[in-house]
Amino acid sequence: VLPCHLDSVLGALTNLLKNAAEASPQGAKIELILQKYTCQDLKQTSRVVFDVLDQGPGFSSTALNGMASNFTSKQNGNGLGLNYVAVVAQKHGGDFAVLPHGKQTCVRLSLPGEL
Repeated sequence: VLPCHLDSVLGALTNLLKNAAEASPQGAKIELILQKYTCQDLKQTSRVVFDVLDQGPGFSSTALNGMASNFTSKQNGNGLGLNYVAVVAQKHGGDFAVLPHGKQTCVRLSLPGEL
């Protein structure tokens, strides 16, 4: 059970997948991994975690610092995509993060809920 505004969460995931496809070389593999995670806190809070992994060049430290302020790496981008994902995560009591994952880029959307 994932208590959420379905259109918002689907929009956020679509954004992440679209960004991954645009950042990766043509024909490269993009992965969407769905998993359950139980936080090791006093409440043993359950999370539904969506990881999007791509073969793109990753994010520079400048880009990572600027994500909250409409960062874009695209020539004609407005930088609202990742910002939208962060807002959706926040409104659902979740988290949004960019994580190191070997030579891949991993963007994570984590929301409270059960699988």
